[in-house]
Amino acid sequence: MLVKLKRRIPILLVTLSFLLLSSCGLIRPSEEPKRPEQSKPAKNNQDTQRKTSQEPKRNGTTNPTKNYTQEQIDYFLEITLGAEFGESDPRIRKWTEDLKIKIMGSPTVEDRRTLNKVVNEVNSIVDGIRLEIGEENPNTEIYFVPESDFEKFEPNYVPTNYGFFWTWWNSSNGIYKSRILITTEKVTQTERSHLIREELTQSLGLMKDSQEYQDSIFYQEWTDTTKYSEIDKAIIEMLYLKEILPNMARNEVESVLADRK
Repeated sequence: MLVKLKRRIPILLVTLSFLLLSSCGLIRPSEEPKRPEQSKPAKNNQDTQRKTSQEPKRNGTTNPTKNYTQEQIDYFLEITLGAEFGESDPRIRKWTEDLKIKIMGSPTVEDRRTLNKVVNEVNSIVDGIRLEIGEENPNTEIYFVPESDFEKFEPNYVPTNYGFFWTWWNSSNGIYKSRILITTEKVTQTERSHLIREELTQSLGLMKDSQEYQDSIFYQEWTDTTKYSEIDKAIIEMLYLKEILPNMARNEVESVLADRK
């Protein structure tokens, strides 16, 4: 199986190629890249050149529901099954057990408040799993530490990034473990709150970025968005429908969602 990471370097964000991992499971990182000092940075994939035009972006304004529009379905497929390096047959990856999140390092009061808020929002959106914060038997760790220390806590960390996650999944594409790193330096509180929301959400199995909706937490360029758009809520909900199973291919997902239009 293969793994994809994304990173921000001084002017652009690039997507690095997947790493080949052991056949018994997968580990996938994702990071919020580093900002240049002079200007707002943009993300960029190695295989897809970033648009340079300043055309306005659409906002995702469709309400999440148990029935979905084609717009919502298309965005879901893009975020969960978008084409990646070395992965010709992308599959659904999702948690099949509750997330038990342990907080490590030195979070601020606002960091804890943000994490609690995101956990509560996700729990209100999804069915089948629950997220909870606690100390016992964690399967998700979130570290609030300086970026310079990231590699101490996750050897697979790729410098230089202000937010990073690394997720493990089994041969059936069920996620069973994740580790999230959030910097305590060089970003504002608002930006860190954005990183907490994005990294935790993407570690649920929504691992791709998009240029489609500027107000989306999955927007490919650097933002400090601190809430889900309505279309974000819809696709998070879709991933955890009971009919959407780990290891489903695109055609299987499309068949399921066709009955929910």
